[in-house]
Amino acid sequence: MKSIIFDNHDHRIKYYELMLERKSLDAIPNFPLPDGYSFELFKPGDRDAWIDIEISAKELTSYEQGIEVFEKYFGGKDSELVNRMVFIKNEAGEKVATATAYYDIYGRDKSGAGWLHWVAVRREYQGRGLAKPLISHTLRLMHSLGYAHAKIPTQTTTWLACKIYLDFGFTPIPQNAINSLMGWRIVKTLTNHPALENFEDVSIGEILGITWLFFDVGSTLVNETEAYAHRIRDMISGTDITFEQFQNKRIEYAKQNLRGDLEAMNYFGLTKTPWHHEDEKPYNDAEDILKNLKKKGYKIGVIANQSLGTRDRLDNWGLMKYIDLVIASAEEGVAKPSPEIFNRALERAGCKAENAVMIGDRLDNDICPAKKLGMKTIWTKFDFSAYQTPQSPEHEADMVVDTLSDLKNVF
Repeated sequence: MKSIIFDNHDHRIKYYELMLERKSLDAIPNFPLPDGYSFELFKPGDRDAWIDIEISAKELTSYEQGIEVFEKYFGGKDSELVNRMVFIKNEAGEKVATATAYYDIYGRDKSGAGWLHWVAVRREYQGRGLAKPLISHTLRLMHSLGYAHAKIPTQTTTWLACKIYLDFGFTPIPQNAINSLMGWRIVKTLTNHPALENFEDVSIGEILGITWLFFDVGSTLVNETEAYAHRIRDMISGTDITFEQFQNKRIEYAKQNLRGDLEAMNYFGLTKTPWHHEDEKPYNDAEDILKNLKKKGYKIGVIANQSLGTRDRLDNWGLMKYIDLVIASAEEGVAKPSPEIFNRALERAGCKAENAVMIGDRLDNDICPAKKLGMKTIWTKFDFSAYQTPQSPEHEADMVVDTLSDLKNVF
């Protein structure tokens, strides 16, 4: 099983607003800058440098948004920023990180706390030991400005920054720990920080905010090995082609991420014979995993390229009682990888793409089109799909499982 790796600024994580506080600005840990770097305070004209850093760090998405945010927080306050906004410069004099010793711009916080705002390190400079010196220096500056304690507004999507704040002795503000309980449980799970030991862990599905799980059918819930073997035997009947020759050619094409059965059929000049659904059978762990996921409160759907009668077959296999929605190509008149079949499923489920995951064996039919729509993706890399290899980032699934039972470790 290949589990998901979360980026330090990851919008796949379900968003919760978080608020931390440090009740005293005495005894701030000191972290010196690495050689070649120096601190510099804001000077008029530094706005664009601030925007560039925030965009690079994924705090902002565009220069236009940067202008809007800067004006909202700092517009007309250059005389204050020269004593509050900190930059780190590299040897070439380029500004590569920033933070601001500030306050609540809305005036709602009556505690007198200083607010640590807009901490960011350029993407290519992350991991170079700049974040902790930046935070340490800015908190010391805040103390010198007369603040006795500090607060930090942040969010789950920047979970790694949360870990650093916790390392500095910040703790969740009690009311925020109640209002954003799930957010703090997410941070606890991702960081395993001792300061959050009283928060319970959550599943990867909860971290991602998943509510709907959509499964493919063939070679995902249902083992088609014998059905393929039956078709191959029928196609090569009366020819000199052996089963082994056809199967080897099928594997050869599958390793090229092609439809191995169709390509091998064309290679040998064979005609496709009927499919035998009676040879299909659910994987041994299919019912158990669907029952488990249903019990945990997930909605379960099917998005599959199947002939007529998908619901009846699922019912006969004892799986339909766990499934809330079936979208099958024969009944819908549209097939994967068309985005239309995925959009229909999401619309009928009343679910946003970001809250759904597609679980399937085909990189081209399941993973790529679902990912393009913003769904999370899990590749069931067993049986014939194990021969495939992702050829581009759009074919890379968020997670890979070797058996259906592995999903218990995800959701």
